[in-house]
Amino acid sequence: MMNPNDNKLRAREVLERVFGIDRRSLAALRIGVGSAVLVDLLTRAQDLEAHYTDFGVLPRYALLDKFANPAHLSLHLVTGSWEGQATLFLVNAVIAVALVLGYRTRLASVLTWVFLVSLQNRNPVVLNAGDFALRMIAFWGIFLPWGRYFSLDAVRFDHLPPDLARKELSLATAACLLQVGMIYVFTVLLKTGDEWRVDGTAVYFAMSLDQFQLPAARFLLQFPTLMRWLTFATFWLEALVPLSLFLPWATGRWRVVGVLMLWTMHAMFSLHLRVGTFSVVCMVALVAFVPPEMWDFLDRRLPLSRVANVWSRLAGRLRLRHATELPTAPWLRRFDGTVVLAALMFVLFWNVSTLDSKPVRVPASLETVAHTLRLDQKWGMFAPFPIRDDGWYVLPGRLFSHAYTGAVVDIWRNGAPVDYQKPKWATDLYPTFRWRKYMRRLWMLEYKEHRLYFGKYICRHWNREHEGVDKLESFEILYMKENTLDDGEAPPVPVKIWSHWCYKNSVS
Repeated sequence: MMNPNDNKLRAREVLERVFGIDRRSLAALRIGVGSAVLVDLLTRAQDLEAHYTDFGVLPRYALLDKFANPAHLSLHLVTGSWEGQATLFLVNAVIAVALVLGYRTRLASVLTWVFLVSLQNRNPVVLNAGDFALRMIAFWGIFLPWGRYFSLDAVRFDHLPPDLARKELSLATAACLLQVGMIYVFTVLLKTGDEWRVDGTAVYFAMSLDQFQLPAARFLLQFPTLMRWLTFATFWLEALVPLSLFLPWATGRWRVVGVLMLWTMHAMFSLHLRVGTFSVVCMVALVAFVPPEMWDFLDRRLPLSRVANVWSRLAGRLRLRHATELPTAPWLRRFDGTVVLAALMFVLFWNVSTLDSKPVRVPASLETVAHTLRLDQKWGMFAPFPIRDDGWYVLPGRLFSHAYTGAVVDIWRNGAPVDYQKPKWATDLYPTFRWRKYMRRLWMLEYKEHRLYFGKYICRHWNREHEGVDKLESFEILYMKENTLDDGEAPPVPVKIWSHWCYKNSVS
């Protein structure tokens, strides 16, 4: 007769293989998330005034009066000046550094998530799927023991050298892994268009989008047969490889292959298309799946004991004193477990509700909770199919000197002569990928009310930099719409979406 204890032991071993996270992976995930937050802050800081102050495209009064979800909370609404926003960015960066170093990790994890939610709520118009992924991994990180290894906390609390080959198993590790898996599973379920499942033309249409296109994408357009095969390969890779990461047998081998394949896929995305932070954040999130076998391989070439010594030396430089780690109260462990389980079930339910068939609907009361905690998410990257309408902007503007010279300049191109010809690289028209996201949404009817505030920002920005007859009197927003056909691109058609007078009431 089999011993019940043996059954429990075997069950735990299976659960640990499938839902456990290697301790080295936990430390690397913490460092990756903190580093991703720092990079995110650096890229956002380039548009600090334009995207996060009252001078910019979305002043606080406009956000609160017309666009804000009442459940969205934001510390960044306490100030509308660039100095105030810069201070908040700096505080956020300090917190992210603390997370990377593993100093007071639980507090740093909570504050990292709070500041991420706050910053994203300040200007939702510039967000992409990478922001959703980073926000969710940061949320689950609050409950992960990712500060116990390769961290200043490990030195402060004088932890004995842990058995790094072991895994941590908890509801939080399972939730983190399942969250990453849901990103891929639901993006496949949302790709319902024939372009993905029948015609195999999705990669062609994606590579044809000038606003995303990099040189490698333009080169790939020369090979239609290859693009067709790549469409099906991408679809099935996203569908099957994430599922293989949860297989209970030969788990380590499956994960070595699966993680490397998904990393390669994301690297190829970034090589061909300017997709912002999505690919990088997903590559960071996949670190949670890195199995002991991969770490052991790296350890034989770069002993991780040397890496651990970095934190010891740093703690010495910072003169951190040894401290006694307070035990976690049982009620707090139970509270954490309850929150994680409830959040995991809700996130799964929410993702199911995003499917086109709408098999379930989230009650309004739970929607409020989701938006407050920012557990809401949708993984519709190029779904249900890549968009076919593309284009670029021309902003012909009249300066006060126009009455004398008759000259019209392109405000979007810093006063260059107006040119309606297609630019060589449309991606170069946008200072950052967040500007590209914002301008794409400005074209959409759903965001048409933002055009007024964009127009006001353009007037403020231009007239601050120019004097006298060089000040801007009025301008138009023209979108040079270019549809992608099955065998090329249609001629661009100018579509006027807004007219703006800087010193009179703006009219659409």
